[in-house]
Amino acid sequence: EIPPNQFLPIAERHGKLPAIDRWVIANAIHAIAERERAGHRTTFFVKLTPQSLDDQTLLPWIAQQLKNARQRGDSLVFEMPESKVVTSLKPARAFAKGLEQIHCGFALEQFGSGLNSFQLLKHIPAHYLKIDRNFMADLPRHKENQDKIKDICEQAHHAGKLTVAEFVEDAASMSILFSCGVNFVQGNFLQEPEKILHAAA
Repeated sequence: EIPPNQFLPIAERHGKLPAIDRWVIANAIHAIAERERAGHRTTFFVKLTPQSLDDQTLLPWIAQQLKNARQRGDSLVFEMPESKVVTSLKPARAFAKGLEQIHCGFALEQFGSGLNSFQLLKHIPAHYLKIDRNFMADLPRHKENQDKIKDICEQAHHAGKLTVAEFVEDAASMSILFSCGVNFVQGNFLQEPEKILHAAA
């Protein structure tokens, strides 16, 4: 297997990232459909590259894929890092608003890494804020990071946003995060990553 950090830079140089995004989205919808048929209500968070924001046909294509699979729009949440959204603000805003029309969600990753992260919410209709992973490192020993996470959660909830903490690696951190007001946590402490998307034949 070739890891993403090897093939993605090559794909980017050759303009293939939007095609990879579509492959991931199509397979995610297929996996959601399988889980829904088995009785498991499912929502997938799918990373999107900035290059796909310029593809005017992507949103109609996503809507058609969901329709063909008879799946809910809110079974998909697309996510991008805060820094990438800032540098592609206009197309990111248009894309996020388009997602609302087909009932899909939008998440800002690495949230809190910028100087004015909450100012970004005036321009981007994000539903989820994925707190910057740098705040999670050795969280029980860093009171200043705990205070920062609590502040992010309070502001997020006041703005009607849901918060997600990534890279949770131990029970103590998870307990602290929930006491700070985090809505959701993810990380190896909860479950190791699984291979559920398989290459198409």
